[in-house]
Amino acid sequence: MQQQKKQRQQTWRTIDWQDSRAVRRLLEKGHDPNARLSGGLRPLHAAITDGPSDAVRLLLEAGADPSIQDDSGRTPLELAVGMNAVEPIGLILERHPHLASDTLHEAVSHRSNGIILLSLDRGAEIDHPSGPWGRSPLHRVSAYGGGAETIRLLLERGADPNAQDSTGQTPLHLADNPESIRLLLERGALLDAQDRTGQTPLHKAMEMVAIFRHPETIPLLLQRGADPDVQDSHGQTPLHLAAMRNDPENIRLLLQRGADPYLLNENGRTAFTLGNDSVQDALLEHGYIPLPEERVYFKSQRIRTRVEKEIREIRQAQRRFRVLIGQREPLRQGQPSQRQQQESEQRKSARRASRQIVEMNPDLFNQLVRYGVRSVPRDERERARFGEWCRHHELINIGDAPPQIRARWLEQMRYEQKRSSR
Repeated sequence: MQQQKKQRQQTWRTIDWQDSRAVRRLLEKGHDPNARLSGGLRPLHAAITDGPSDAVRLLLEAGADPSIQDDSGRTPLELAVGMNAVEPIGLILERHPHLASDTLHEAVSHRSNGIILLSLDRGAEIDHPSGPWGRSPLHRVSAYGGGAETIRLLLERGADPNAQDSTGQTPLHLADNPESIRLLLERGALLDAQDRTGQTPLHKAMEMVAIFRHPETIPLLLQRGADPDVQDSHGQTPLHLAAMRNDPENIRLLLQRGADPYLLNENGRTAFTLGNDSVQDALLEHGYIPLPEERVYFKSQRIRTRVEKEIREIRQAQRRFRVLIGQREPLRQGQPSQRQQQESEQRKSARRASRQIVEMNPDLFNQLVRYGVRSVPRDERERARFGEWCRHHELINIGDAPPQIRARWLEQMRYEQKRSSR
């Protein structure tokens, strides 16, 4: 008798959720399957948390809504995904197949690969955009960091690695760790895809390294062939961004990969003018010669002194070149001494270098001065070293490269030799 009285007094707030028969009795008595409980919870929330799958099934059959939010904004479906409750989710999708794509997004957030597969098997759209930025599941898992197995799973099931969200960003723009980047590139992600602001994944990596500290992503993108000279809608290159963040390490890395330090942003500024003295040192080490109007941006007297010395050397070299170009080998009588022969060979070598400069391009000398007069091979030994360096870096067609590019390669070889000898 007491048991019957107790059963008559039961409500959603008092029943034992492990007892699916109690759930059935309340439903048969007409209790609302979507009744509001403490904290805005609904019976379906409680059944997923504490009850057997039978209780979930009974509530769904009675019309329980898996999309109703509690006071914290969480739905029964989201609760089930967070608990990795595969069986209740299967019951929900069986009666509400239209929620499969929402389930996929929620499962990706939790990297619940079993639920991802379940939602895909129940008809989820693998590139379904969601949220304020219209991002696909692949966007979401790429942005959260880690999750390489989930990324691999989505790609194997056909996710588009070049899908764009509402800002034009692809998953590669959001990826912030090497393993995710490799997986996306292996499946055809575009290295230099630009978003609505013109930024590439390399731009984004340069921004994220200051926040999330994954410095290895930048060399990886560059090794795979990312263009370091792409300018965004403000004219900023990755080199500009590295300078603005006072990041000499990545300045050096970008320069080694061929970044042009003379590109101007929309305000007419080069990277040299945007960084601190450590950034300016990195650029000067690479052979950068500041433009005349950039003298006002020197960060210290030391930088000013260093640049003025470089410019004096360039002017002296320019005068020497002019003399060498006009020289003629004097006629000599008799057998020259060994010292005279050595001096003669040195003069011949210098004249050959001078003639090459003049013959390659009438404006070449000015271009070389822009990058530093040291961009001319000093002698036959250095010329041979340069050839070996180019072959090692697979720069086969040296003769077909523009003079400025060859000058930059030579400066890079010298820079690497200088670093390795320290």
